Amino acid sequence: MKNWFTLLILLIFSALSTLRCESQKNESVDFKSLVKSNLPIWVEMQKKANPKVNIENFFIKEKRTLKPDYIRDFNAKEYIEQNCCWNIFDNYSPDSTKILNIHNYCYDIEMKNDKVRITDGGPDSKIELIDIKNNKIHRYDFVGTVEEYNDCFWIDKDRFIVATTREVFDKFGWFETTFKIYDLPNHLKLVYASNVYFKAVENYMKLRYPDYYR
Repeated sequence: MKNWFTLLILLIFSALSTLRCESQKNESVDFKSLVKSNLPIWVEMQKKANPKVNIENFFIKEKRTLKPDYIRDFNAKEYIEQNCCWNIFDNYSPDSTKILNIHNYCYDIEMKNDKVRITDGGPDSKIELIDIKNNKIHRYDFVGTVEEYNDCFWIDKDRFIVATTREVFDKFGWFETTFKIYDLPNHLKLVYASNVYFKAVENYMKLRYPDYYR
């Protein structure tokens, strides 16, 4: 009995140590600098919407448990057939085991006169993560017209950031900019935002993909 009790204490201590290390891992990363260096077009677009927007002033506005709202099988052949020029939007993790895609649902991609063309699709947006190794697609977020997922990038093989523009809940017609950190191992989502709002913003897709967007 004593040995089992000792083992239980050791397991609890190990779990707490792991959580502490992962928490320190997030705290040690300068997410704001990563956003500025990886998404300069997005940062500049927000400044044009309101010169008071400053990534350095962003703070953690929301902290949520991260879990997919659905999981389905992934068929590579079918996925490529349904998503013409799919590699434009697909964002591979550093270890190439996962694909992050935030645009396939709200934009249409097609080939016209041997050129890629991106046009507006449906009003909704979703964040999908494709687990190549296990042939599964995990959907982590789905929103309507109140929010648009603008861009994304990987921090490391287990964490990524999605930059968004969304309508302020209690201020009709006003918008704010956010960036969201998705921490897969810790099932954690952190939403960074500021209290600076604006009335309108440029079309990010037109700025990001000027040769493709129509």
